[in-house]
Amino acid sequence: MAQKGKTVTGRYNINKEFMPDDDIPAYAKNETYKKGDLVTVTADGKKTVYKSLINNNKNNNPADVTKIAWIESPGNYTYDENG
Repeated sequence: MAQKGKTVTGRYNINKEFMPDDDIPAYAKNETYKKGDLVTVTADGKKTVYKSLINNNKNNNPADVTKIAWIESPGNYTYDENG
């Protein structure tokens, strides 16, 4: 959970582990992702989290809506020191 006086925003990965948004890696074009992997894409100052829908997901930009390889990750959970 968060430190006293702080909040942490994130989401749960495919293994049901909480991942703070700041710990989710940026999308890398030449990386191969598996189903359920989370990545971020920053555009116009806004960071968006995407979840891979397929295994062997490579060279599919999450922001490209013409390819069905990613979905914007639902859920945003914020915790404070009380959980």
